[in-house]
Amino acid sequence: MSELAIRRVVVACDSACELGPTIETATRLAAYWGAGLHGVFLEDPDLRRMAGLPFVRQIALPSGAVAGFGPSEVEAHFRSISRRAQRLLAEAASRLNLAWSFSVEPEDLAGPAVHDPGPDLLVLPARARPFAGHYRLPSRWVRLPYRTAHSVLLLRGGKAAGDRVVLLLDPTTKGARRSIIAAAEMAAFNRWPLVILAKEPADAEEIRRAASMVSRAVALQSRVEPVADTPAIDEQTLAGFGAGLLVVEASVAEAQAPDPENLVARIPIDILLVR
Repeated sequence: MSELAIRRVVVACDSACELGPTIETATRLAAYWGAGLHGVFLEDPDLRRMAGLPFVRQIALPSGAVAGFGPSEVEAHFRSISRRAQRLLAEAASRLNLAWSFSVEPEDLAGPAVHDPGPDLLVLPARARPFAGHYRLPSRWVRLPYRTAHSVLLLRGGKAAGDRVVLLLDPTTKGARRSIIAAAEMAAFNRWPLVILAKEPADAEEIRRAASMVSRAVALQSRVEPVADTPAIDEQTLAGFGAGLLVVEASVAEAQAPDPENLVARIPIDILLVR
């Protein structure tokens, strides 16, 4: 059994996220770890408040038709999207014979479904789905990662820029070993090589042993790249190592990028924040 001991994967979504890829990834991860799966749909309180304003209208694309946008339209919208999310979750779980559950939260990001002691991994969409074909609004879920006690996988969507898992490691932190195990698990899950950027001084052989413990069904290729200081979380560093997924301890990420929205904005790949 993995040292991560993932017992439950929670996938969060709302009316702005790309439901299919987010739910599919969370379901596959739950199956990989033999974990429980829970989906939570968050109703947007800002949208509900906006619907009560007398001057708000909705414009249909591409026709440009203008219609009213009141409380009844918002509630119908929430019901439609949440039912679709539940259906997609049920279908994905059924394909992999997973037990699943689903809830609708009329709260903001502090709802119990994403903060209770149960989940071990939160899967969150880091980008909203395209608007008018190409424009993307920021995802409000990116405000959550530093406010929860659980590990968080932030999904950017689309094709990965690279095909390696890159772990930015500070071996002196309390969560260093768990970060190594998490990175190795994700490398095995994706069937990608693992690159560990480790702050010196670091016991490279001990790091390699920890990573190889969780190679699972695939031969995990891993290497350690010693660096003079805690590696900078930036696009140039990650691109140089062919990163498709960044793994970093949450406290290390927060020290470099106190605003999680800024972190997501400057890193164009999926990010796993480990706790």
